[in-house]
Amino acid sequence: IILEEEEPYWLVERELELLEQGFTNKSEKELAEYKKRFIFLLETQTNIFSRFQSLYTFLKASLQKEQVDLPAAIPALNRQYMAQENQAVEKIRSACKDCLEGQKMELALLGIKHDYYDWEAELEWSGQVAAMLEKLAENGFLIKEGSARLFKANEAANLEQARAYLNLKPDYEVPAAILVNSKGDSLYLLRDIAYSIKKSDDYQVDRIFNVIGKPQQLFQIQLNLALRAINRTDIANKLTHLSYEYLELKDTQASMSGRRLRYVTPLEIYQKTREAVIETFLKERNYPQKEKEEIAHTVAVGAIKYSIIAVGLMRKMIFDPEEVISLTNNTSPFIQYAFARSQNILEKTNDFLWNEQIANALPSLGNEEEWLLLRSLAKLPAVIKKAAEEIKLELVCNHLFSIANLFNKFYEVHRVLDAPTEGLVKARLALTFATG
Repeated sequence: IILEEEEPYWLVERELELLEQGFTNKSEKELAEYKKRFIFLLETQTNIFSRFQSLYTFLKASLQKEQVDLPAAIPALNRQYMAQENQAVEKIRSACKDCLEGQKMELALLGIKHDYYDWEAELEWSGQVAAMLEKLAENGFLIKEGSARLFKANEAANLEQARAYLNLKPDYEVPAAILVNSKGDSLYLLRDIAYSIKKSDDYQVDRIFNVIGKPQQLFQIQLNLALRAINRTDIANKLTHLSYEYLELKDTQASMSGRRLRYVTPLEIYQKTREAVIETFLKERNYPQKEKEEIAHTVAVGAIKYSIIAVGLMRKMIFDPEEVISLTNNTSPFIQYAFARSQNILEKTNDFLWNEQIANALPSLGNEEEWLLLRSLAKLPAVIKKAAEEIKLELVCNHLFSIANLFNKFYEVHRVLDAPTEGLVKARLALTFATG
């Protein structure tokens, strides 16, 4: 492997020594391990360099200048933070706040905001995390291995109603969970036990949905069991893991990983979708620039949110900006187009108002296209109820798509404003209004 000076990867001291020695006195196993690690780092760093060149160059120069041992420095800084050392707290919170502000700005593009943010470390500083360990030990669910502490998750799984609530088979053995590592650092699971209590008690909620990816499934089972083990079954029975598969952007690096800076941001998705809207629908339109931008924003946001919801939580999605704005598939623009069509009809009449005369005209709707649309509209409350109960919002999307299709067929076959009788005009206007 020949590396040019300007390439992103740089060799560490141990690797330079290996090169000077010509890899002599190394076993095949050692060489294979070195090669595997080298290729992994080369690919990772090249990928980061290709996406964040200025940031990467800055970090590379800083690390080379200061000779920072990152694997040692990061855990040390984290321990200083957990020990509430002022400088460490200031450093970490400053970085976190910068990241959070960026995330807030990106989510705001999609009309998304959160009401509360909590600092995880404050649970530890308040003593609530240590109290969880004490309670687990007191109830006989803790294993001590040197400085490490493990939770006997499988024993907790045999507590009353635990397996039934979590849908665990009788012979499934839940692995023990590490709460504190061998260096005495508390891990996520231990802190999440205390956090679950805070969420339930502080906010007085009826249900708690932990929205976190499918790879965290075991972790969420262990968390639920830990709450039962400390006699907080009331909270465990409120918890639902809202699991989901990951989204990937078409033609980008697959298998997302936050630690390797390999991920898709809301901003990237928004920008690509907005560009696709402009290119597909607005480029040739003679609209003022400001209006074009407003339309592009509205259509892009609708297309993004709808496409993610419509695919369902448990199906992996390859996000294609061209596909999510299609006017022929199950997309937000397809439904928006049908809506616009309904409003165009209504705009040609005086303000539509429901009254007894219109209600009396409805029996004149007798064609197949009219009745299929009418029956589909009547099912909407039941669909919404089922979607809410099962947390399957895609059911609503699929139903809206069906309604839009049925309305388009109705529109193609039947005249609304030019219907043969006044009663039929009123009835079809009512159907158009209800559809919109």
